[in-house]
Order: sequence, then structure tokens, then C-alpha cells
Amino acid sequence: MSLKRFPAYQDIGGVKYSMGYKADHVREALNYMPHDGDIVLVSHLKCGNNWLEQIMQLILYSGQSAADLSEYHRRTPYIEMVGTGPVKNMQPPRFFKTHFSYERQPMNPKAKYVYLTRNPLDVCVSFYHFTRSLPVYRFGDGTFDDFFELFVTGKNDRGDFFDHLMSWYSHKDDSNVFFVTYEELKRNFKDTVLRLAYSLAEEYARQLETDEELFQKLVDQSSIEILSQILTITEGKMRSMEEKGDNAILDVAKRFVCNESGKPSPESILDIDGVRDFSAYKVDLDNEALSFVPHNGDIVMVSPLKCGNNRLEQIMKLILYSYERQPINTKAKYVYLARNLLDICVSFYSFTRTVPMYRFRDGTFDDFFELCVTGQNDRGHFFDHLMSRYPHKDGAKVFFVSYEEFKRNFRDIVLRLGRFLGDKYAKALVSKDLFQKVVEQSSLSFMSQFLTFREEKMRKLFEKGDKD
Repeated sequence: MSLKRFPAYQDIGGVKYSMGYKADHVREALNYMPHDGDIVLVSHLKCGNNWLEQIMQLILYSGQSAADLSEYHRRTPYIEMVGTGPVKNMQPPRFFKTHFSYERQPMNPKAKYVYLTRNPLDVCVSFYHFTRSLPVYRFGDGTFDDFFELFVTGKNDRGDFFDHLMSWYSHKDDSNVFFVTYEELKRNFKDTVLRLAYSLAEEYARQLETDEELFQKLVDQSSIEILSQILTITEGKMRSMEEKGDNAILDVAKRFVCNESGKPSPESILDIDGVRDFSAYKVDLDNEALSFVPHNGDIVMVSPLKCGNNRLEQIMKLILYSYERQPINTKAKYVYLARNLLDICVSFYSFTRTVPMYRFRDGTFDDFFELCVTGQNDRGHFFDHLMSRYPHKDGAKVFFVSYEEFKRNFRDIVLRLGRFLGDKYAKALVSKDLFQKVVEQSSLSFMSQFLTFREEKMRKLFEKGDKD
């Protein structure tokens, strides 16, 4: 078994950064309060922010693209990387960017914040190639499996993607926050760009709406071809920076993309970035479920496929059926279970491949991965499913829990779940015997006894008449 490889990181203020960052610059950025009217672009790493940054520059500069990498960075200083000096010398409207979570980002109610996010599976793949290609990470021979494990556990550069997203998602409707996804920008480019322009200033949107030539210029100048011309770092470009005295950008290039010989790595290109059911489901039963309104007092467990719901279902049964249930006069309660997206994809692939009804036994993970990324899998996009429920997680009748939280802190979560279902369940769980029974009978070994289908079990089902 080969040893795992890990990228080279440093800790700055409790957050992982690549070795190319300077702690003083990061601290400056953390303490820098944007001025009234400033525009701040924020995202986790590898969400496609270079593309959105170019689009925003084209909006602000009437369709005129930066001529080179130096101008591109002067227009939008990345203050964690270069410090706050360049921003202080800018004229309004000042536009700069960070990769801070909401809690770390200084917030001025009179500044404007544009937050970009992206499908986490795409982020992970892009992030892996980015990390592997930059010499500063010393991860040139790292495998995707190595990086995948970092990403799943939130031990990657800048920490957990999902935590970062959630910190901003709860503020997506704030008057000074424009929340947008990379997928939305690709799917509905014109409408999204116009909404973005309106959020920056009405005059920008009016220009783009009334001047077709200007909008087409924005489309052309934000293409991958134009961006790659600007963002690719070569020896020739570095010599040009040196001749022009662009020392700040040259210093960044040397810190991040140059190998030990002082030359840019050949791979150092900054990255630019209905519902399906499988055929065993009966349409009439699906329609029944869609139209069924829970009764007062009902308890409904909800999750996307492959979130670990069988185990939670077993735990809830053990809580509820420890004694006779009694009707209570309250509204229905909903228990929502979520899970790390990448774990879901792997579990979902194995599940789909093993169930004959999917006819996918010889399907590859790459095939299934693409379905997950694009949301064309069974039941549609996990992320859309999660986001439809997440805003309601603090509702009085909603118990929102993650599979990871369950594994990490089983006892406390089960007790909280018992209290949510009803005081009598919580009191019953105080009994060590009952709680131990929940632990033992929700184990994977116990559950596999009745969830695994074998020929003998099938015969017994037919003998009992359980044909459904």
C-alpha cells in the first residue's frame, strides 16, 4: 500500500493556505473593512471566480478587457495574496476579491458583495488539478484519491467547502449580497449578467440592455480563449513584467507557479473555470406520495438517495417503538438527513451498479460521476434537494442532521432527536438499557441482517404474500 501524499500547507489564523501566501498579507485582508461603495468578489477556491471576475471587470470598464495579467490584477487586487496596499491606491468604484467565509470577511453594509459558488464535485476535480499543477503545493505526484480524502474531510486549502458555502448562503437575500452559482451563469448567461449588473449599479445594466454591441463584446471578451491568454504565465510574460517594473505581480508569479529553477511550471495555467426515478418505481405510487399531505402528528424523514437514511430510519424506529405510541395533537414533524456530497456519489454509484433494475452493472464511476455533477442522476441534483430544505433547518418542526454529525457525536444527536420527537421519547432514552439497545440494533451488522436480500428471504416473502 502506497503512502498517502498531502499538499504543502501553512496555517494562518487557523486556516490552511498554500506556502505562497504571506501571513502579513492575509492578516491585512482579514482586518480591512471595505469602504462604502466598494465591490468585493468572494468565493471558495476553484469555483470559477476568474471567469466571473473578468465579467465584472467588463461590466465596470464598458467592455474593455485588461490587456495582460498585470492589468487584470490591478483592476481587481486579490488582497489575501498581495495585501491591501493596491486597494488603498484605487479610485472608486474599487473592486477587489477574497476567499473568506462570511464570518472572516469584514462586512460593511454599504459595500457590495458578490458570492460565487459551484457544484462541489466540479470544485473538487478542478481543485485537485490546480493543486497538482502548482509547484508551491509540492503535490505533483499526488493522486486524486489522496486529494479526494482531504476534500471530503475539509482538510484542504481554505477548509471545508460546504461550511464556506453555508456561511454565505444564509445571507444570500441580504440587500448588499449578490449570490450566484457557476452553473446558473453558464445556463442563463445573459439574464444572470444583467441581474449582476443591476446589483452593481443600474447604469451598468442599462448600458448592457440598450447596447447590443457592448453586450456582445462582454460575451466575446469573457471567453475561455481570451481568459487563457491573460492568465497563462510564461517565461516571456515574466520577463515583460520585470521590464515594466510590475514587481508585485512578478513576486506573486514567482511564489506560486515557478519551480525550483525559477521558471514557471509548464502546467501552471490559472484555472478558468424533471426528476428521474429508476424503473422499479411505480408511477401511480410516486404520484400518490407527491399528493399525500402528512397528518398532524406525523413524522416524515426526508433525504436524497444514499445519505445513510436506512440507519437513521432504524434509530428512529427504535426510539418510537420502545413503548406504545400515543397520539399527540401537534403538526407533522420532518427529519432531514444530509451527507457529504462526495461520499454520496461513491455510495450512489455502488448502489446503482449493484441493483439489477438500473441495468448499470458494467457502468464506470466516470460515467456515473458525470451524472452526479450535472444532476441527471436518480432524483435529480443532490445540491438542489439540499438547498430546498436547508433554509427551513431551524423551523420548529424540522430536525436537520448530517450523517457525519451522527457518526461524530452519536449519543448527543440521538438524545436531541428523541427530544424533537417528544419528551417521553427523550425521557425513555435516559435509560441506559434502552439507549444501549438503540446502539446495538442500529449497528451496520444488525441492520444488514434484515436489509440484505437473499433467495431464502425472497421465498419467505412470497409465502407470506408480501408481493409488494
